[in-house]
Amino acid sequence: HRDATKKMIRACGRDVSKYRSRTHTNCFMCNSDKNLEHHHIIPVVEGGDNSKKNLISLCRDCHVKIHSLNKMAGRV
Repeated sequence: HRDATKKMIRACGRDVSKYRSRTHTNCFMCNSDKNLEHHHIIPVVEGGDNSKKNLISLCRDCHVKIHSLNKMAGRV
């Protein structure tokens, strides 16, 4: 799960540490402000938590893309 997230984070070329300090008002991937959802960088089932440092906001479309990549890789 975290592999697809890290791959997409690298692909968009943004600095997660700077993003985390903001208020999560835009999608981390595409900068949209519509239909935002929280996404765990490290899933809770893999030891991640609900802290701000482990969450990014994604629009619904980008969130679906990340989870689709995980399914294709054989992960949920």
